[in-house]
This record gives sequence, C-alpha cells and structure tokens, in this order.
Amino acid sequence: VVFQQKLKITANGLGFLASPIGLLLAFRVNSCVSRFHAARETWGKMIFHARDVASTLSASPDVDDATRAYACRCLVAYAWCAKAAAAYDAPEALKPVLDALLPGESDDV
Repeated sequence: VVFQQKLKITANGLGFLASPIGLLLAFRVNSCVSRFHAARETWGKMIFHARDVASTLSASPDVDDATRAYACRCLVAYAWCAKAAAAYDAPEALKPVLDALLPGESDDV
C-alpha cells in the first residue's frame, strides 16, 4: 500500500512501527520453536515405545521366533512410514522398503 500510493514514511514513523513488528516476529518465532520442541518430544516418545515393544518381544520366552521377527519388521515398517509422512514423501517411494520388509502386504500403499 505504501509503495502503490507513493507515501513517504519518516524516520519517526518507522521507529514507531519497529517495536510492534519486532514483538510480533518474536512471538511468531517462539511459537515455531514450541511446535518444533513438541514434535521432537513426540518423536522421542514414539522411538521409546517402539524400542520398549522390541525389547519386550525379545525377552519374552512365550513368543516364537517367527512372530518375534514379524513384529520387529512391522515396527521397522512403522518407523519408515512415520518418517515418510513427516517428510511428505510420496507413497510410491515407500513401496520398495515395505516390499522388502513385509513381502506381499504392501499392496495397500
């Protein structure tokens, strides 16, 4: 608007605008950092729970080896899918990984 109307702003006018714009920018950066911190915390919890499930499976004598291996492959596939979703990757890019981890089950991607 200022450039279209060819308005002139004095140094005092810019000084009065600088403080509110600086505060708005600081609040915007603070909210961005908060969202980033919350995302890292959630990602860490997801990794912790996946490791917890894997260690429980490996320590349990009641689970046979085939079930244990399949569950661990599903956990790895889940991690790959979460990474792809966070990076907005195309589902087709995930297909080779899921075919290798879970043969015959990745047709739904």
